[in-house]
Amino acid sequence: PEIHNLVAYHSSQAIEKLLKLFVKEKNEELYETVSRTHNISEILIKLEFCRRGFVDRHKDIALNSDVITRMNRLRYGDGQISRDECYTVLTMAKNLCYEYLREHKYETKDSGYDMGEEDRPPQYHLRDVRRMMNDMDELGR
Repeated sequence: PEIHNLVAYHSSQAIEKLLKLFVKEKNEELYETVSRTHNISEILIKLEFCRRGFVDRHKDIALNSDVITRMNRLRYGDGQISRDECYTVLTMAKNLCYEYLREHKYETKDSGYDMGEEDRPPQYHLRDVRRMMNDMDELGR
């Protein structure tokens, strides 16, 4: 269905923007080289240069970088994504988002949350999620 395409497209956009944000925080000059690209592989190469081990921690994104890059076409109705593919890219985006939030020590409502527990996402305060989104918005300018 069309909703799977929309969710997959926006999830791929979240992945792209978060990867760029990770680059920008470590190296402004490298960020300038990827700021206008949509190629996930290219962004990951720069990211690995300034954040050793990042690709190893995110093998799912690295192995699917070409597919994630091609998801840009979904916004124009090109192609069809299955429910499982949609869920997979959404999960990748969610995990990347949580990593950003953890690294920046955003508060969680659930103080007993164990970061190693993958099945249950932390409940972040909306103000913290909004702050992260503002960081991401700055990349689009």
